[in-house]
Amino acid sequence: MADQAIFGIIGNPLAHSLSPVMHNAAYREMGFNGHYVTFEPGNLRDIIDMIRERNIRGVSVTLPFKEAVLDLMDDLDSNALRIGSVNTVTNRNGRLLGSNTDWLGLIQDIRDRFEIMGKTVAVLGAGGAARAAVYAIHLEGGSPVVVNRTAARGENLATEFGCAFLPLSEIGVVDASGLINTTPVGMMPHEDESPVPARALRRFGWVVDIVYNPPFTRLLKEAREKGCKTVDGIGMFVNQGAEQIRLWTGKEAPRGLMRRVVEEELRRRSEVKDQDV
Repeated sequence: MADQAIFGIIGNPLAHSLSPVMHNAAYREMGFNGHYVTFEPGNLRDIIDMIRERNIRGVSVTLPFKEAVLDLMDDLDSNALRIGSVNTVTNRNGRLLGSNTDWLGLIQDIRDRFEIMGKTVAVLGAGGAARAAVYAIHLEGGSPVVVNRTAARGENLATEFGCAFLPLSEIGVVDASGLINTTPVGMMPHEDESPVPARALRRFGWVVDIVYNPPFTRLLKEAREKGCKTVDGIGMFVNQGAEQIRLWTGKEAPRGLMRRVVEEELRRRSEVKDQDV
């Protein structure tokens, strides 16, 4: 039997990540001899050295490493270079290629749901996922507005992409068709939090929250109460993971199965949590 290909995820925190469950289910379904693990948090440079030394085939990158990892790559694809954020590392015989599948995962999930062309879309956050969202909206012909609590970071992102910036304190006056939350606010175990005051949500026709655990965040609940159409983060999560698998294996991933596995695992964890209360 050929050697098993090892993949994994780096970031912090990772306790609630569903990436291992999703990826391993996909490899089994594909008949691919691969295994996906969680790597312990630590010094980023040491982690990258470990990927080379242990010949790890590919790695998913999440908070807080998406931007910091850029300078440690041997090569960057055009999307990662433009976005300034990496969520996927491919090991090619010791040379590490940084890619970004976040933007594609997002746009694949929302382009058939909402009109983006010619529309203004508020992007909440200024990290790696926000960069991917701004890039995606630009490519679809929309006009992103960066909204962030920290003005300097948000203004830098807006300037870099040539779009508008608004401080979070002024989100109640933004004129946009939709809102995309790219921050981790509302993610387990802080599911009682929301990044946006409920009263500000009535201005949007639709709201997307890239948080997928829990799938129905407080932000989405309050947005729906204000009459907004809502989309959770599961679709983007599955799509970006499927694109990673394509990059690593050259094969199409079973997206339907991956989504079912993620939804089932989220339900299981929710039931366990309820039993522990």
